[in-house]
Order: sequence, then structure tokens, then C-alpha cells
Amino acid sequence: MSNHTPGPWTIYGDYSIMGNDRIMVADCNIFSRKRSAEDCANNAKIIAASPDLLATLEAALPLLEKCSHTHFNGDKVYKQAVEAVQKAKGGDHVG
Repeated sequence: MSNHTPGPWTIYGDYSIMGNDRIMVADCNIFSRKRSAEDCANNAKIIAASPDLLATLEAALPLLEKCSHTHFNGDKVYKQAVEAVQKAKGGDHVG
């Protein structure tokens, strides 16, 4: 998968997500006529936060790996984190 539009992403209006270059990344309302305005606005918020969430999770992976064998459910949390990063980057899931 190629790289995503670099962050930060911001919400324009209530439903559109814009890249730092002011070009639209996504619109949560255009095909969501069966979703409530509140759902569309909340979807826009989580999509706009995606680049920051991905960067934070990637930065946390080494620490999560170190903790994976020492804390209750640590291995499960580490595996979920790896799978989430891979999903975000278009790769295969682990295990």
C-alpha cells in the first residue's frame, strides 16, 4: 500500500476531512444518507484522528513488545496493536 496523506487531518464543516494540504481526504456524509448527522460527525472525528493514532501506536509498539510477556494480557494487547498497524497500512493480519 502506498503512503497515506500526511497528517494532521482536520474536520472541515461537520463531515469532511481535509489533509494538511487542504485537499479532501474523506467525506463522512456524501454516501451516508442512512446515518444520523451525529454518527457522521463522530465518524469524521475518528477518521481525522487516524494519522495521529497510527503514529502513536507505532511509537508504542516497542514498549508493548517489551511488556508483552510481563503483564497480564500483554501478549494479547501487543498482537492487537500489531494487527491494527498492519490493517491501517493495508497489510495482512498476524496469526
